[in-house]
Amino acid sequence: MTVPLAEQTARSRETTYPYAPAAPRKARVWAQTVLTEARWDGDVQSAADTLAYLVLFVLGDLWAADVRHVKPLTASLTVRDDGFLLLEVSGGDAELDAETAISCVPSLRWSMHEDAGGKTVQALLSGGGAA
Repeated sequence: MTVPLAEQTARSRETTYPYAPAAPRKARVWAQTVLTEARWDGDVQSAADTLAYLVLFVLGDLWAADVRHVKPLTASLTVRDDGFLLLEVSGGDAELDAETAISCVPSLRWSMHEDAGGKTVQALLSGGGAA
């Protein structure tokens, strides 16, 4: 049995997705489900759309990559004690168009993996009761 996010000590959930065109859609549905079950008081649809965008961003140029040799990407949602929601996606192509990404998600933070084998992107969204 899966323990709802609202009842977990860390208030965090994580999942993985294979490199496939359906990954952003699956991430959106997963985020909607998890955040609704958790009764997060922020904009669930906006958070789900943002996670889907981050997944798409991390996938990079999926069709140019040899996806048979790429590790799955990891997506996580963490509701912080202050009500903010941290979205994080790791994996993907090491090429990073940060200027484009930041213009779409102003709260985006990113880093390259040390082995240049991927990247991690994060977005921080406020909940309805966050200050």
